[in-house]
Amino acid sequence: MRYLSKPVFNYVEQNTLQLFNYQTATIVKIHQKISEKLTLFWLFLNKTKNWDKITNISTAAIALSALIFSVFSFKTQLDQAERISIANVKPLLRVHGEKYTNLKSIQISNYGSGPAVISSASFCRLKKECTNNIVELFDLPVIWDDYYNMPAKMAIPPQGNVVLVKLSLENLKNNNIQEDKALKILKEWQKQKSEITVRVIYKDILGNIQPEMSFRLK
Repeated sequence: MRYLSKPVFNYVEQNTLQLFNYQTATIVKIHQKISEKLTLFWLFLNKTKNWDKITNISTAAIALSALIFSVFSFKTQLDQAERISIANVKPLLRVHGEKYTNLKSIQISNYGSGPAVISSASFCRLKKECTNNIVELFDLPVIWDDYYNMPAKMAIPPQGNVVLVKLSLENLKNNNIQEDKALKILKEWQKQKSEITVRVIYKDILGNIQPEMSFRLK
């Protein structure tokens, strides 16, 4: 089960540094282009005999052109850098699980390229109060193989996976439940699962709200 912690913050720091380096390189390139144009123009002026007639008009034109070029070029590059940055940190959460006769589970995975920061997660079932701990919705006298709740502000890294609940035939038998009874429990688990609805709201690490994930389990 992978979630949260130091790798996520290292990822944020690395991504932010890459964006800063990209923007810095962009500024340097713009400055170089402006310098090259100005150098060529001044060389032209030095070869021109009518210096006094040209200077006043050309100076104002150069200053204005350089300013316009700098502003628009810089804005374009920053917009591009922002789009690249957002794409590089976009999360994509999906709920899936195992439906084998001897193994049942519900898991949530991040298939995106950036961490998914959970704003809220709720699981609801008929006649039961909604919760962020899905095992509370099952009416089964069992000891779970594994389970995990979904607190707000937790983060799931790219390609990360959280096991919300897991129950196996082997585990039930190890807890002194006969195989026939254990199989009936697993079948009942599947039935109760189909009555549960999921609602997860999450963001990327830049704070952009992602499409809400809301559906009923099968």
